[in-house]
Amino acid sequence: MFQYTGEYTKAKTIHGSEFYTFTPTMLCNSFVLDVDSELLGLLTVAHKLLGVLEGMMACLPCSDSIQKLMCLKECCHSLHIDYRDSLTFRDVLKKVASDQEDLGIISKLVSAHQYAYDRSVGLPTLSEVYGMIAPTADNATDVRKTAIPQDNYITNMKVYSPTAPEHIRPAFYDMVKFIHMDNNVDILIKVAMAHYQFEMIHPFDRYNGLVGRIMIQMILLSAGYKAAMYMCLSEYLDTHKEAYFDKLSSTQRGSGYLPWIKFTIQGICVSADRAIIRIKRFIEIIAEDEDKMSSLAFSSRYVNSVYNHYKQYLISEIVPISNQLGISYNTVAKVVKNLADAKILELEQNQSRHKVYCHRAMDAFGL
Repeated sequence: MFQYTGEYTKAKTIHGSEFYTFTPTMLCNSFVLDVDSELLGLLTVAHKLLGVLEGMMACLPCSDSIQKLMCLKECCHSLHIDYRDSLTFRDVLKKVASDQEDLGIISKLVSAHQYAYDRSVGLPTLSEVYGMIAPTADNATDVRKTAIPQDNYITNMKVYSPTAPEHIRPAFYDMVKFIHMDNNVDILIKVAMAHYQFEMIHPFDRYNGLVGRIMIQMILLSAGYKAAMYMCLSEYLDTHKEAYFDKLSSTQRGSGYLPWIKFTIQGICVSADRAIIRIKRFIEIIAEDEDKMSSLAFSSRYVNSVYNHYKQYLISEIVPISNQLGISYNTVAKVVKNLADAKILELEQNQSRHKVYCHRAMDAFGL
């Protein structure tokens, strides 16, 4: 079958066994796409929803809290795509609220996202992003030096294995040039194509999926869509994981770019729409909370501090709040109980001194 989305190159292992690596087609001088009515419709909807989300951000209360929560959610789902045994968003929120437990790679992912937000796509930046996620090593930020046979087995059939080391940089530089060049290609199509190219190249020894999904946000942010920080595209990709990998694979096998591009832009549509709904609901809940708190019969100078903790972390035991705010356990417990009586918080787990309460906005974040 004619592989117009890339080509195979014969390679050998150190033991002399033959296999093939796959190098995606260079885009800068060859990318042609027939935009049909379905894709045009998806592009129209996606840009409209992103525009609405941009408008909401201009007058968004609690923007920092919402952005941090969405970043954490994005990191959790991105990790779960590649590692099924990773922590759920709910479990991570509990750990974050405790401020004592090691979040491991989740903390590294959050830092990598925040570092990448103000930077444009390029090999030095993405290498640094990779280095922030990868275990400490002398060559942690360098591209692969060795070929990676697919699934660690050797076959001389023309099946996908990541791009050979000597072809990584040329293919990568072409991808970056394609992203930044002025060629009348819609930025959302560029997002889809860049992610496909990156995943096929597989430039690093590990965590290419994680870095490739951070790159999507980087492209959108560089194009002026600050709303990307409030979207969780990885939630969509995680939910449709089988289709995600299948579309990547079938594009590589020669089905053409169009199905992959449509899938990606559909994901952006769903993610942007979901973000709009969630942010609206979060704002409504906060406004309702303020009304309820103004009429609380119970008065304490710690009410706002305790409430703000739950607004920021959504779920927490009482002990971490006591430790972080420097307030006695009994005082915090009394405030929390009154907030629960006012239907602002909900008791999730009732175990003596390990009671877990959650904020009503948990629903707004799909929990």
